[in-house]
Amino acid sequence: MSRERVGYEWDLETWEGEGEDAECVEHNHADKLADVPFPASRFEKLVLVRSTDGGSRSWAYVDQSMMLPRFFSQPGPDGNDYETDVRVPQRFHREIARALAPRKGG
Repeated sequence: MSRERVGYEWDLETWEGEGEDAECVEHNHADKLADVPFPASRFEKLVLVRSTDGGSRSWAYVDQSMMLPRFFSQPGPDGNDYETDVRVPQRFHREIARALAPRKGG
């Protein structure tokens, strides 16, 4: 039995509206974080997207402190996001730390 292939990509989402009326209106995808602009307003969200060749997708939204969560999340049947048991690989935590290093010093 072969293992399911997994792919990752960064996405800067642009949102309109607030609360339950909010909707994502634009995506800016890239394989490397350096190729995605950092959020410039509260209507932009940076997220790491995990996709499998079986069609499963999950998300790890970067918080206001520019930190990734430990685990990916997926939407439940009620529309809310729920944490999965799939860990965000450490290489992405390191990638965001490297990207932030020059910003924190300046």
